[in-house]
Amino acid sequence: MLVISGFLAFFYTLSQGTLVVPRQGGDYTEGIVGQPAFVNPILAHDGTPDKDLVKLIFANAYDIAESVKHSDDFRVWTLRIKEGALWHDGTPITSDDIIFTVRQIKSLETSSPIAADWQNIEPQRVSEREVRFEALNTYTLFENVLKELYPVPKKLFVNLSGQTMRLSSYNLEPVGSGPFAFKSLERRKDGFISSYVLTAAPTYATIGNEPLIQTFNVLFFENEDKLLASYNVGTIDGFGTYSADSIAQLKIPSTIRRIPSTKYYVAFFNQSANEALKSLAVREALSYATDKNAILANALGGEGIIGNGPLPKTFPFYNKNIDSLYSFNPTKAKDLLISDEWTLLEDSLWHKTILGQDTILSFIIKTPDIDPLKDVATQLQSQWEAVGVRVDVSSVDPTIISNETIRTRNYEILLFGNIWSATPDPYSFWHSSERFYPGLNLALYQNDSADRLINSLRQTDPAGNAYVDTIKELQLTIAQDYPALFLGSPYYLYIMKSTIPGISVDFITLPHHRFDTVSDWYVRTKRIFE
Repeated sequence: MLVISGFLAFFYTLSQGTLVVPRQGGDYTEGIVGQPAFVNPILAHDGTPDKDLVKLIFANAYDIAESVKHSDDFRVWTLRIKEGALWHDGTPITSDDIIFTVRQIKSLETSSPIAADWQNIEPQRVSEREVRFEALNTYTLFENVLKELYPVPKKLFVNLSGQTMRLSSYNLEPVGSGPFAFKSLERRKDGFISSYVLTAAPTYATIGNEPLIQTFNVLFFENEDKLLASYNVGTIDGFGTYSADSIAQLKIPSTIRRIPSTKYYVAFFNQSANEALKSLAVREALSYATDKNAILANALGGEGIIGNGPLPKTFPFYNKNIDSLYSFNPTKAKDLLISDEWTLLEDSLWHKTILGQDTILSFIIKTPDIDPLKDVATQLQSQWEAVGVRVDVSSVDPTIISNETIRTRNYEILLFGNIWSATPDPYSFWHSSERFYPGLNLALYQNDSADRLINSLRQTDPAGNAYVDTIKELQLTIAQDYPALFLGSPYYLYIMKSTIPGISVDFITLPHHRFDTVSDWYVRTKRIFE
């Protein structure tokens, strides 16, 4: 009995006088839906398994940098690489690697998905460790671009054209500079890549903190049902998703991180495709006919934040004055239509004579054939029809949406998702010069005051009060024109076994940014005396 009491006293003293802290070692397995094809920062698309692996295997230019400086007019930027920074094979990272990467991105032959980011920027070699970037105009938000630039080793691709680069074995067996190094992959007989094995890269100590997790495994699945089945039997430790439906299917004790994101859902109004949308009263009426709380509850499972303006509420400089412009008020929606000379007839639909013809107030909502956007579109259809607006929903293959619908602006109303950078640059989304492809002004929005404010943002230091004042004014300017219906921002859900102690993600923009702090993730702990 005395021995037992002694042990209990010892462990009590140990627990009271010590702290639990992370320690190196162990492995972690993440599940991802989809297939890697180009684990190459020049070719990888956002929102794909490629970009997830790029984030794990490559360091971005900002992390590689010892310093990033700019000229007084923010047009010339100079990046100096950290002394001793290494690729995973132990060779130095040089300015030539960065310049080569940028020029490949800019090359039309390469067809890089981030080519537009570098359209008016030219890199120049200063020395082995320094690169100068010259922008055509003042560009205070260039740091956003650097944080999404993941250099590749020039020596591996220098003898390949933009087209043949896609055939290189290094696209699946990359040599990077990030926290984890490629070790191996497994491929089924049908060609499906089932897994990647990555190991903590000692060379990353020349850039950042060497990862605490020793082995990072990634398993790939054809769909989320198979991923969830694997998670529920313990094969994988965690996964990320925007789908709230996943929560109801969890069968093992889990920790759910609800991570605020800069992704938001918007119904863009194409005024050139439907005469009725040219009326501010009609666009405003559609807003008042929309119950955003119901959409959040029914289509997003309550997992998100309602939004009323062109920026999500997750930003600290969201303009709260916008909220007074939006509310769910079907009566006001009808009053606005009456004031715009629409008449509600016996068929319970609104009619108006436009260009000499009887016109029914009706719209087609196009949206990618994916959850939860299909559910959001159905909710909008039901809510708008309740006030007398005829609505059809067209769910389209996401590839067609990206490659054809957006390119040609072939839609009346496009329900889509946008993602902002951590320091927002509204230029491609809302400047009038971006109304047509490859611009992303999906509402084809034109407003001289908005253009002036957007141009001003690119010439204003984002760390100053002037930037905040300008972006708040821009939000209100856009919102008052009702060029789109802003719905809200979903949480990014990171789900993991409750036994995993040290996986944390506080905020993300793009999904691969869940790995921003992956070097600090841990699965093993130890006790130390306080």
